[in-house]
Amino acid sequence: MTRSSAALWLLAVAGCASAPHQAAPAAPTASSSSGEAGAAPLGLPRDAAELNARVLTFLGRPASAAELTREHVERWILKLDAQRGDPQAFGAWGKLDGGWSYTLELRVEAQSGRKKLWLTYSGDDNASMGPVCAPDFEGFVKALSDAGYTYEKVYGEHNRFIAGSFVRGGAQLQVVPRGVSNEDAAHLCAHMLILEAP
Repeated sequence: MTRSSAALWLLAVAGCASAPHQAAPAAPTASSSSGEAGAAPLGLPRDAAELNARVLTFLGRPASAAELTREHVERWILKLDAQRGDPQAFGAWGKLDGGWSYTLELRVEAQSGRKKLWLTYSGDDNASMGPVCAPDFEGFVKALSDAGYTYEKVYGEHNRFIAGSFVRGGAQLQVVPRGVSNEDAAHLCAHMLILEAP
C-alpha cells in the first residue's frame, strides 16, 4: 500500500467510523474468562491499559486477520452487542477515567464480506490522553512490529503525520495518533485503531 493510497483509505474508513451510528450498546457484564478456545466472552476492562493489552494480544496472534469475527473478538478483547437494524454490526461502549470513553465496533460489509474493527477513545478536545495512553503510540509501534507487522508512516496535507500503517498478510491496520495534551503534543497516544481484513 503506497502512502497516498493509505492516506485515502484511512480517510475513508475514519469517515465511516465517525459517522453517526445507533445509540451505544449496553455495557456487557463482567467476566473472568480468558481467551482460550471455548471460553466465554471477556467482560469489561478495568482501564484503557487492560483494553489496549487485550487488543495487542489479539493483533499479535498469527491468525488475527482470519479471526476477525464476533466470536474471536469477544474471546480475546470484549463482549459485543448486536446493533439494532444491522445484523452485521456489533459493538461495545464503556466509560474510563479522566472523562474518557471507548467504543469498540465490528462490521462486516454485506457485499464484499470484508471485516472492519474500530477502537476509538473519545473525550474532551482539551482533556489529557494520559488515562488512555498506555501504551503510548510508540508502544503500539513496537508491539505490532514485534508481531510481524510492516510499519509505515502515513502523511496528509502539508506533510502532516496522520497515522501509522501496519500490514501483515491480509490485515491492514491504521493507528491514528494524538498528542497526550496541548502542553505535550509531541508525545503521541493511540487515539483510534482501524483494522480491516478479508
